[in-house]
Amino acid sequence: MKISKLSIVLSAVIQTMFLNAQQVDKTAFGSRLYQESDKVLPYRYLLPEGYDAADRATKYPLILILHGSGERGNNNSSQLYDFLSVFQQDNIREEYKAMVVLPQCPANRGFGDTPLRGLIGALQKIFAIDANRLYVGGLSMGGYGTYEIVSQNPGLFAAAFPICAWWDDMTVVPQMTTPDWWLFHGDQDPSVAVTESRKMAQALTAAGASVQLTIYPGVQHNSWDRAFAEPNLIPWLFSKSLNRFPTSVADHEQPELFLYPNPARGTVTLCGLKSGETISIMDVKGNIRMTFKAAGETENIPAGGLSQGIYIVQTVKNGKTKTVKLYVD
Repeated sequence: MKISKLSIVLSAVIQTMFLNAQQVDKTAFGSRLYQESDKVLPYRYLLPEGYDAADRATKYPLILILHGSGERGNNNSSQLYDFLSVFQQDNIREEYKAMVVLPQCPANRGFGDTPLRGLIGALQKIFAIDANRLYVGGLSMGGYGTYEIVSQNPGLFAAAFPICAWWDDMTVVPQMTTPDWWLFHGDQDPSVAVTESRKMAQALTAAGASVQLTIYPGVQHNSWDRAFAEPNLIPWLFSKSLNRFPTSVADHEQPELFLYPNPARGTVTLCGLKSGETISIMDVKGNIRMTFKAAGETENIPAGGLSQGIYIVQTVKNGKTKTVKLYVD
């Protein structure tokens, strides 16, 4: 997507308004709970301007924003920062239509202990989300969560933007190169040293990722205020796409099947389905290990119950068959 001069001017206007401490309208955000087994994840969401639930052909980007440690709990409200008002500005809602989702992490836990990936799959079933344009970002603890969910789901996100964050498992950095990255940090941060973002920018770049790093002179830990006021952040996000999935499944007779993550250890998401397709998981000898019907364009497969090895995922509808290999670690 080309970023026009008008877009930059509009974003600059938004930045000025935002820095004047405009408050977010919390009533505009819907409220839901996602539950997976015994884990409950509250989340708030802002629908795109003009969203029509009956229109599944028009797909929208998903912007997943992960909060810091101070907003943990279960009130499903603390994660609604005032800087989110940038997504409520008329010009932004008109030009950059997206679904914005803010889950709330339970007290004394990290996002790695929550069913974030399952939430994304559920959102794709409920709402018309473009699987090519999944974006994730977060601040402080949420920035760590950003690195974490990207490392656990290679190939899932088109862009990621950790703010005043850190990461401690450098061995998985080579599998974190698919999203384009924009890192933000204040050089006077007393909580998370700016060297953490510099280290990650260098490691991601060395691994082959596309990386931008913005350092704010004199800014302490609250660099998120500056990051969300960046005039090019939202246009930058919207310029990123995986170009892997059909924009609308209705436009393709047989959309390509795609699994992520693959290889997998637990739940794996199967994309490119049509409602009503029969899904079968078979071992290499042709033995069927599980079978079920697709309810929508994506389905979660409980691969955790499968032994290590190679499996064939097959879908059948109206005599048409599609297959993809699943690798279980």
